[in-house]
Amino acid sequence: MQRDVIYSTRVSAPVREIERSLPDGVIFSGYTAFNYLFNEAPADYSEVYVYAPQEILSEITKRFPPVKLPGNLYVLKTDMLLQENVRRYSIGENIVSIPQMYTDLWNIPSWYSKDYISLLERKMMEMKDGILE
Repeated sequence: MQRDVIYSTRVSAPVREIERSLPDGVIFSGYTAFNYLFNEAPADYSEVYVYAPQEILSEITKRFPPVKLPGNLYVLKTDMLLQENVRRYSIGENIVSIPQMYTDLWNIPSWYSKDYISLLERKMMEMKDGILE
């Protein structure tokens, strides 16, 4: 995941404020996507992960200037395939698909990502069971 980070900075604001302050066009992933999709969080989180097209990166850096501290806002490079998958397979227009969310959570180094992965696996089983009934 580190190789896909095109920008990171430290923002001294609560994550909800960071999420609300991001420009239109970002695609939420990780903890934020999980929270938005399921309206719950198995653990508090302190990092925001988003995919952003190059054309809005300057707006992000303007709103969240570089700070030389460990990051809590991570902007990941996106491509047309990810954007198409969001358009076709996501429940929300600004969050990644469930398989992409799982992959991203798996690759986030925070200790509490395992709590999100475990709950996401349970949610996926519930969805599968609901479809097969």
